[in-house]
Amino acid sequence: MSIGSGSPPPPDGRRSAAPQWAARLGLVVWLLVLVVLPSIVPEPGSVTWPGLSPRRAGELAQAAARGLGLVALHALAFAPLGFLAVYSLPARARWPERLVRVTLPAFFLGLAATLLARGLTATGEWIAPGVLALALPVAGTLFGLWLGSAWRRGPAARAWILPKLSLAAALSVALGLVLARRAVETSPLPLDVPQVTTADRHHFSSLFRGKNPEKIPPGETRTLRMSEEDVNRLLAMAMAVSGERRSARVELSPDQVRAAASLALPGHAFGTRFLNLQAAGRVAVDDGTLRLDLAELQVGAIRVPRWLLRFASPLAAAVLRSEPRLAPTLGALRAIEVADRAFEIRYGHTTLPRGFLREIVREAAGTQDLLPSVRAQAEHLVRVAPSLPHGERRFGAALEAAFALAHERSASGGKVEENTAAIVALGTLLGHWRVQSLVGTALDDATLQAGLRAYGGTTLRGRRDWVQHYLVSAALAAVADTGVSQATGVLKEELDSRGGSGFSFGDLLADRAGTAFGSVATRDETSAEAIQDHLARGFRIDDFFPRADDLPENLPEPELQAKFGGVGGERYRRIVGIIDSRVAACVAYRF
Repeated sequence: MSIGSGSPPPPDGRRSAAPQWAARLGLVVWLLVLVVLPSIVPEPGSVTWPGLSPRRAGELAQAAARGLGLVALHALAFAPLGFLAVYSLPARARWPERLVRVTLPAFFLGLAATLLARGLTATGEWIAPGVLALALPVAGTLFGLWLGSAWRRGPAARAWILPKLSLAAALSVALGLVLARRAVETSPLPLDVPQVTTADRHHFSSLFRGKNPEKIPPGETRTLRMSEEDVNRLLAMAMAVSGERRSARVELSPDQVRAAASLALPGHAFGTRFLNLQAAGRVAVDDGTLRLDLAELQVGAIRVPRWLLRFASPLAAAVLRSEPRLAPTLGALRAIEVADRAFEIRYGHTTLPRGFLREIVREAAGTQDLLPSVRAQAEHLVRVAPSLPHGERRFGAALEAAFALAHERSASGGKVEENTAAIVALGTLLGHWRVQSLVGTALDDATLQAGLRAYGGTTLRGRRDWVQHYLVSAALAAVADTGVSQATGVLKEELDSRGGSGFSFGDLLADRAGTAFGSVATRDETSAEAIQDHLARGFRIDDFFPRADDLPENLPEPELQAKFGGVGGERYRRIVGIIDSRVAACVAYRF
């Protein structure tokens, strides 16, 4: 046999079919993997987003990173479909043939496999209905298609894969930084935010009276009508309660709802920056199913294209529908009608899940399950009560006892959680027994009743009610938010001025001092330890509660309005400034 004789190699595209069949088998196997993937990997829309505040900015960043990670994971999960689709077809040497006879068929094969995988795994809404539900799978399939095509072309093409990916990542980061810079602005939107008065708060109290969805008989509905001005004043109240520099306003018309909001971002390295949002669109509810149609969206200087909003609208609606804290409310809605400068909400009966409000507070605060620690603190306070002095000195002694136990229980860490538990226990036994509901039902009836009897006569600067104001506000600040605690104190005094004991600036000082205590004691590990050490050296009332005997008390609403301009008036703000300066001067709050 001469050199060169024998059977020639098979032409291009006719090599052994074994690798092709292996790739096809791999496609089937990976389809089965994708069927079980949703049961072991959370969906991208399942991330819980905390409220944005300096205290929770780190948690927000973690939630954003988790969300982006889940998005990338779900996209990459479909990459093997594109990769294997390339190898399931015969190789071609020339690029026109590769494009027509490999790349395009592989794309459609991968797309068909993707559709099959989605059909097998869909148990309802995944991320959003329609085309958007396929966005991540198709993106992952295209990436796998590109990777498989490059890998199949040989060592030279493979060597360029990593540099190309690095370049794409660098360009993506650069684009993200440019967009972030354009999205954040140096000044807030010039929104006409109304000033909320005492009359407004009482108006809302009357407006919502009898509208509790849990008390509506099954089968019946209620209608809540709110004017545009009502909505804006309610937003102004919510912004004030948050304790942050933020504002919002809406405009209602039959065609659409327009909304604008400004939020001061945490961090001061480059001065205060604002996230300004402006949006317009339609909102509809169909038997509990929320529908959104965004027509306009602007984030800072970035105007989102209309075509992108068509995809984003169902995504936003699906995320809201999957939010466990909103689902019970959305399920009760029957219809939302937007008219000129007003809207109506028709809703029916719903039952909130057990612990619903407690979970909202806990998630907003970012705290762990405090029930065991609160229970241990309460039992400890009941146990040591017989050895504590009575009357005025009992308040400080109770704080010393609770924080001594917190110090002991947090020797290896967790000082913030233990301090929070101590404050909740103190607030429950010395303030109001319902304080425990902030974290759940921590105490059994025997322990609760024993604690209430043991500490019932405790006073603070001679006043029993200041013990309650101080510790209830401290518990709200520790578990919920400083803004919530302060706003609750102001609202309580406003209600008293309308026929109760009258508005008391002394009570307001007690509220603000308690808020400062709860905030400092649970701000971070360093501050929590400093409070523990301070109380270990002994309680001094001036360190925690400034003098209040010269502040106006028991002011009926007409007198509050006439002498101080009501809540928010010039003289009112002057007195509040004096209160805040006294609280800030307390040694215990200088950490």
